This record gives sequence, C-alpha cells and structure tokens, in this order.
Amino acid sequence: MSADDGADALEFDSGYALGELLDDLGPWSGKPGAALPEGWRWSSLGALATGKARYGVNLPARPYDAGLPRFVRITDIGDDGRLRDDAPVSLSDPGAADYRLKPGDLAVARSGATVGKSYLYRPEDGVCVPAGYLLCVPLAPSRCEPAFVAQWAQSRGYRAWLRSAVRTAAQPNVNASELATLPVPVPPLEEQREVARVLALGDALLAHSGRIIDKLGLVLAALVRDLLSRGIGEDGRIRDPARHPELFRETPLGLLPRAWSVSEAGELLAALKPAMRSGPFGSELRKSDLVAEGVPLLGIDNVDTDAFVPRYRRFVPPHLFQALGRYAVRPGDVMVTVMGTVGRSCVVPDDIGDALSSKHVWTLSFDPERYLPLLASLQFNYAPWVHAHLTREAQGGTIASIRSSTLRSTLLPVPPLAEQRAIAEVLARTRGRMAAERRLRSVRRRLRDALREDLMTGRVRARPG
Repeated sequence: MSADDGADALEFDSGYALGELLDDLGPWSGKPGAALPEGWRWSSLGALATGKARYGVNLPARPYDAGLPRFVRITDIGDDGRLRDDAPVSLSDPGAADYRLKPGDLAVARSGATVGKSYLYRPEDGVCVPAGYLLCVPLAPSRCEPAFVAQWAQSRGYRAWLRSAVRTAAQPNVNASELATLPVPVPPLEEQREVARVLALGDALLAHSGRIIDKLGLVLAALVRDLLSRGIGEDGRIRDPARHPELFRETPLGLLPRAWSVSEAGELLAALKPAMRSGPFGSELRKSDLVAEGVPLLGIDNVDTDAFVPRYRRFVPPHLFQALGRYAVRPGDVMVTVMGTVGRSCVVPDDIGDALSSKHVWTLSFDPERYLPLLASLQFNYAPWVHAHLTREAQGGTIASIRSSTLRSTLLPVPPLAEQRAIAEVLARTRGRMAAERRLRSVRRRLRDALREDLMTGRVRARPG
C-alpha cells in the first residue's frame, strides 16, 4: 500500500485484492463477492466509518485513579479485545478530554509487535482516553454493527490482511489510510447483530472463566503474603506473630521467622554468566534476522501472571541462537516483564527446548539449592514488598520499565530450603486450580474462535429470530 505515514483520513478504496489476502480461509479464496453468501457484500473499514480515524494522545500516564479517565495503552488491550485490569493507569491532563473514546469507536494498535490488536470501546469501561500508538475508528451504527466489526478484527481473515498490509521498517506499523482499506464482510444489519450477539455469549463464558481465575489469584496473593512472611511451623500451621512473638524478629521486610534471612535477588542467582540477562539489543538482533520458523524469541506476550504462554510469534535461525547463547532461556528460569505491565512473572517450563529472551523481558536463573524459582516468581507477581520496591524504582512515561539494578536489589525473604519446599507444596493446590481453569478457558476460547470463523464466513448462518 502506498499511503504515506502521516495520513490521518479514512478513505474508501474499492481496489483491494481479497483473493490474494485471504488464501488461508478456504471458502474465501478467489474473487471477492463470489464466495460470500447471498445477501452479503464486501466493504472496507473506511466505508463503515463516520469519518476520519483519530490518533491517540501522547501524554504521560499517572497511577490509576478511579476519579480520572483511564489511559488505554496497547499493552492494556488483551488478546480477546477487552481491556486488561491487572495494571491500569490514568491520565490527568485536562487537554485530553477531546480524545475520549465514544461508543462505536474501534481502537487499533498502529505500531509495534502487536500491531493490529483492537478494542471496541464499551461505556461500561468508564471514561477512556487512547494513547498515541492507537488509531480510533468511529464506526457508523447505521452502516454496520460495531460489535460485528470488532469480532471481524479478531478473525483469521483480519490477521491474513494484516500480514499483507503491515509495513516492517524499524518496526511493524500501519497508518490510517492503510487501515481504511481493511476488507470487511457485510451481512444484512440484522444478521450482523445476531452474529455479534451469539459470539458475545462465547465472550461472556470466557469472561466468567477469567473472573474465576482472578478470584483464585486473590486467594493465591493472600497465601503468598502470609506464607512468605510467617511461614509454616513444625505443627504444619502458619505461624502467628501475635500469639508467638518469640518466633519472629524484625528485618528490613518487617517481622519474619527467626530462622529466616533476607537477601537481595542478585545474591540468590545461580553461578552462571550471565545469571540475569535481557536482550539482545541493537545490531545483535535485527528485524531482518527473524524467520518464519526456528528458535522462539520470547517476549512480553509469553509471560502471563504465574503462567508461561507457549504461543510463539517470533523466531531466529538456529545459527543465530548459537551466536546469542548468552541470552538463552533455560528450564526453571524466572522471566519478568520490564515494559508494559511491569513485574509480571512466570517460571519457564521444563519442556521449553531452545529459546531466546528479548529486550522486553529480564530472565533470572536462581540457584535452586538456595532459592526456589517459583517462590521468587510468585513474589514478583503478588508480594506487596516486591511491588513497593518496583514501583518506587520504576522509570516513568506511558510505558514503565525496570532497571537491572532494581531487580538485583529486590529484597526477598529466605526460609530454610525444606520450608521453602513446604510452602511451595501448599501454594501448588491453588496454582493447580488456576491452571485447570486456564485450560478450560483455553478450550472455550478455541470453540469460540471456531464458531467465529463459521459465522464470519457464512458457513453457519446466525439468522435473526
């Protein structure tokens, strides 16, 4: 596409070649129109909008305040097109009022590794202002059902179009004029609404799973706080400093059991060089070095809260992995995000195989004979003493980051190794329930996605009434 980067108008372009863009969709390969059900037509995102796309605002974020507009960044948008609620931020600048999202606005990431990620604004999300790397398309309810278009922006057809349309200069990006040419299948308006309604039921089921996982996360957070500040006594119960103050002593982390010590995370790392790493940087790894298949390059999207996400989108050739071996990720390593949702952490699984870290993640190799990696990772996710340290040291801007010195100096309580294992065993029960619910949510997501493809192609019709 030849539109220049600065274009900000949504223009209708009827000359797109759908047959080339959607080859992987079976029934939709070939000429536009011929493969669509009777009564459907092809349009473009620009033709379904009320006017120009709006760019978000480039202003600094501030800590979340329910009385202020929520500042929506790319990292705040989940893969399901909904806002994440794990690390919201706000915006206080009065000049941002004109940028507020309105019903029917579709916000689309215009740059970065997750270019094309989208979010349909919902009034129940409160007052929201988009960040600068988002394009906001005002959909016209008289021409389309915005929720239908939002579902299309989660489909295989949309992703196929992105692969063709996105430019990859310094980083993947798409501008407003290019986004305007996105082809959209348009059933009759009533059928669009019915498709959106049916798919919303699947979304609601996934949201229900998410709420269960969130509640289990609260339970896990409470257990981490109690078990890693009070520990487990010889009677198998959590120690009580009120009843047995003689069992505790004052430390830099507050009252802890007398047999425990406190160490910086950097003092608990394995005897590897380097035991803590982030990168590659700059010329060590260029965008042009990435390949379609090879050794996974891990990033923020592979790190969920206490869960490694084995969904690989970036790869390097094996010979480059060997050359960049200092950044290799090993089983049992702790990965911590240092951009976006700062401090989100997980433990690398035993079956990881060859994999490389990226500059958006710190990878730490703990000495398992001194400190269990799981306990370190859980504290990065849930421990208030770690959160306080990271927040105090965080570097500002719309996307925060963490220095290596901040991670190394993070204070951790150190129980005897046998007690660490006992604590991990107790935590395993709640973590197991969370893992089971995550697996159920994954199955539900696959079913929902399959239904979306059927409804969006017309293979299955959602007829009103």
